[in-house]
Amino acid sequence: MSRALLLAALAAFLAMPLAGEEPLRARDLGGARPEAAALALSGGEGGDLRLVVAAWPLPETSGPNVLVVVEADGPSLLRRTESPALPLEWTLYALAADGAVTGFLAEGVRIEGREEVVETGVRFTAALTLPPGPQSLRVLLRHRDSGAFGVRKVELTVEEPARGFLLLPSAARAPWVEVRSARLPDSPSPLLAALLAIAPEALPLARPEGEGELLVWPPPAAPPRVELTVEGMPDPIIGAQLLPGDAAPPVGLARYRLPALPAPPGLYQLSLAGAAPGGLRAALLPGGQPPPARGWPALFGSIETILAADESGPEAPERPAASRTELERSLRNAYLEILAELAAGQPEAAVARLMEHETATVAREPREALRYLDRAQESVIARLGELDPDALLPIADLHRRLFTAHLTAGHPALARQAMARAEAATQRFAARAGTEDRGLAAASLLSLAASLFDAVIPRRAAELAAQAENLVPGHAAALLAQAVVLERAQEHREATAVLDRLLRADPEQREARLRRALLAQRDGSRKGPQRELRALVAPPARDWVAAVAAQELARTLVARGQAEEAVTMLAAAEARLGDAGGLAVARAWAEERAGRRSAALTHLERIPPPSRLHGDSPRRRYGRWPEEALQAERRTAVEAALLRLPALAAALAREPGEGPA
Repeated sequence: MSRALLLAALAAFLAMPLAGEEPLRARDLGGARPEAAALALSGGEGGDLRLVVAAWPLPETSGPNVLVVVEADGPSLLRRTESPALPLEWTLYALAADGAVTGFLAEGVRIEGREEVVETGVRFTAALTLPPGPQSLRVLLRHRDSGAFGVRKVELTVEEPARGFLLLPSAARAPWVEVRSARLPDSPSPLLAALLAIAPEALPLARPEGEGELLVWPPPAAPPRVELTVEGMPDPIIGAQLLPGDAAPPVGLARYRLPALPAPPGLYQLSLAGAAPGGLRAALLPGGQPPPARGWPALFGSIETILAADESGPEAPERPAASRTELERSLRNAYLEILAELAAGQPEAAVARLMEHETATVAREPREALRYLDRAQESVIARLGELDPDALLPIADLHRRLFTAHLTAGHPALARQAMARAEAATQRFAARAGTEDRGLAAASLLSLAASLFDAVIPRRAAELAAQAENLVPGHAAALLAQAVVLERAQEHREATAVLDRLLRADPEQREARLRRALLAQRDGSRKGPQRELRALVAPPARDWVAAVAAQELARTLVARGQAEEAVTMLAAAEARLGDAGGLAVARAWAEERAGRRSAALTHLERIPPPSRLHGDSPRRRYGRWPEEALQAERRTAVEAALLRLPALAAALAREPGEGPA
């Protein structure tokens, strides 16, 4: 890193004018502060601030071609400070697949007046010029006085030409405090100007029967059809009413009214049939509920990413009873044949065949397939479980693998059904398991939880982890999974209670000790968390927990005016952990705070290039789900499933298929 870039990164923060009707303009900081760069580039997500980030590739041949919107919840911004002013900094990196930096922003703004922020929050808007290909956006928002921060990442692909996008302005509510990037062009393209005027939200809120505007590019040749996929429902909701509206190139604007939706509040995906590809996230509010006056709704902490289904088709009449019976018999026999292939020791072939069978069934029977597949498979699983509960573990693992395969192929409704079958088989096994088999049932549940974490469905994963802990009280991996989900949802009290249970069962669990200390520190405790962080850093510790503890301890020491002690502690930790600890940036930052700018420059020059920096860093490990613990449980579950293939074969021999009626 050059001296000029470092000096720019460490430049004094410049105040901004008061917020008014016009958006505030951020001030370019020239470069990222060392600690900001380390957090933004860590690859993880988390922090004290509640953020949502969205990005839309634009069909621009010159100038900015990606619009980025960052929304920060007002109450979380104000939580740790009583100051009437909010000095905020935001740092954004765009990284190519090889780790090269393809775009960068480091800006600041000072907002005067808490009352303007508390109603909703702050929305930052920027536009980047990025090359074609996959891009990973890393966004850090930091409160300069309180030290509170939030880190998020968004994956997107910039294509030439752009494929299109959807935008949904929210239902009316208190306005955001708008902040625009200093690098937004003074004379934007017509499309970018239209988008800035509409001010799209990263997490729009929709009501089941509320009117809204759907912005579509490119303009559809025919009126688009809005399809909504709802958790727990096999078919998409179709029937949004399009209302009259003007459309002018290059922006097509369609107004619609959502139909009544028998769906709980949550985060859903809107897809537009016959128009722009892709989909749009939107938070659905309960029927009749007005939009919240401030911040995001209470459902924010529990929303899940629900992918849009691709299994849709015209309405079909109810088939005759004889035809229904024949279809169920056919599906049941096909499922038994696939299980026989699994029992013969060919799990991968069984997954491929079952996936092909289900997708072909959906193609033939688009409106009824899910219901009849469910009936046929459930009846087989129930019968085999009665014959031998051990046969259920291979079946559960088969459907776990099928869940991932369907999700990867873009079949979310079939993926949900596969996970439901895997859960049901595991729960049947657990219900009949003796004391010695409870651990295997817990491992199977945690194996399913790992797949749900991979699919970014953390709340359901945490529920399965809770079921595993009910089977094996004090189960470390199960408790850790629950705690991480609660921590990331900002439910600190609940996360602390779960970690306390874990530490009573295993007082030396290092990751739990680290998370417990940081939660206590965020809630205002001082001496206890600092003692624990020192203990986690102390020799002979050489793991990622020690590295994160060292970074957090350094931040605490510097905040208390003990920068020299922070430098000494980091130097010792860096010598023991090496480059893998990722402590070079933290040490340079502490050196600068201690007045040793020359030493800070020396250490910054040792920072590895981006391709190495974005490896399995300690910060990234902390921001991820508890992968190591869950993968160990998955290995146990897979091994148990393989060992029980003979039990499945024996049960199948006692349950022959049925011929045609």
